[in-house]
Amino acid sequence: IQKLAHEMMEITSHDNLKLKAVYYPSNKERNVTVICIHGYTSHAEREWAFAGLFYLSLGYNVLIPYQRAHGMSEGKYISFGALEHLDMLEWVRKINEMNPDDRIIIHGLSMGGGIALDLVDKGLVTDQLVLTVSYDIENLTDPERRKKYKGPVTTDPYGRKIPKHAHGTANLKEKTSSSRLLSEAVLSLYD
Repeated sequence: IQKLAHEMMEITSHDNLKLKAVYYPSNKERNVTVICIHGYTSHAEREWAFAGLFYLSLGYNVLIPYQRAHGMSEGKYISFGALEHLDMLEWVRKINEMNPDDRIIIHGLSMGGGIALDLVDKGLVTDQLVLTVSYDIENLTDPERRKKYKGPVTTDPYGRKIPKHAHGTANLKEKTSSSRLLSEAVLSLYD
């Protein structure tokens, strides 16, 4: 993904940190930008390389921010979402300024998933939730865990055998930030 046309972007956090992101514009006019939020101690572009390419193939713009205290962004401490969700609100504002007609999709992994949910608490609304649960490769490499693991197995992009992730989508009737409705939607994925 790093070989594709991109531009570096920067915001200043509420506590004056310079936070960086990589923006990959689509060559199609789809009016959608996906903000990809990485997990704890992850390298943002490496974590989002495959998904980013997928979103670009759909014609979506892709923004991959480096969370505070990660990669190119400033900061000494990771707050596990307590401050990062405020940073993410700034990235949403930045995308709204750049592409005011765009629909924004926020996709978070691990700590990034928690940050995405914190945004709902701040009043951002959604009409869809997507839940993806990745399983640790140690479910196959650790002999004790392997005996207990009964799920399907797939191959990752590096050729390793890994447990297949679980995935589900819940579409809501209308846009909402209601924690009750969102919780019901997520729980319906487990039924």
